[in-house]
Amino acid sequence: MTIQNKPILSFEKVSVHLSGKCVLDHVTENFSEHQVYTILGPSGTGKTTLLKVLAGFIQPNQGSIYWQQAEYRPRDLKIGYVPQDYGLLPWQTVRKAVQESLTVGQRKKRLTLADQKKVATCLEDVFLTEVRDAYPKQLSGGQKQRVALARAFMLESDLLLMDEPFSALDAFTRREMQQLFQTMWHKSKPLTFFITHDIEEALILGDEVLVFKGSPGQVITREKGLRKSYRTEEELFTLQQSVDYFQRVNDLREELKGY
Repeated sequence: MTIQNKPILSFEKVSVHLSGKCVLDHVTENFSEHQVYTILGPSGTGKTTLLKVLAGFIQPNQGSIYWQQAEYRPRDLKIGYVPQDYGLLPWQTVRKAVQESLTVGQRKKRLTLADQKKVATCLEDVFLTEVRDAYPKQLSGGQKQRVALARAFMLESDLLLMDEPFSALDAFTRREMQQLFQTMWHKSKPLTFFITHDIEEALILGDEVLVFKGSPGQVITREKGLRKSYRTEEELFTLQQSVDYFQRVNDLREELKGY
């Protein structure tokens, strides 16, 4: 099921070759603004490659990409990127990492008092105030993930790219991060691509779920997500006990089976 809204981002027959191998093959898709697109699929189907193309790290070998119907130029956009390893620099404190995101995003050499207050508020929102002067090696996995989220959202990006951001976390911390992601996302609502191997995570966080298959990778189906189907943890719990929810999970599991 494809949700039909006015597209802000379009792929037209985009193919990517790496080391002589076709990784993405003639991808043609449209994406709407203020949406979260979660991405499922086996390893090797081009999911991370898609994000790297959008980030400007990789250039397509064929096809075209458009942003607001003009040529897609990553350097003209503010793009937040959260890699699997969080991407934290060992010599940066928590506060410096978040501050740098703001200076880069606004192309500033120094922060104003208002900017400093904004950073402080962001750190408070993600429960990092007490460790604001700590370095990555002094942080837990959950704290590192919160730094990565704070840095990404401080950018106030046009496009947010997240590559299995919660995969290394335990179940309890993972749910905390999902809640935090949703809270922060609503402040600026950037177009978001979120890779996960967790079917339930894809459903509850996504407006739409993209399922990749094959090598080279292609989008085999697009299914409606459940992000807007609940507002509280109680409503989510009720939703997850429903027959419809179990059917959706099983349908996606079947789509992925055999690839």
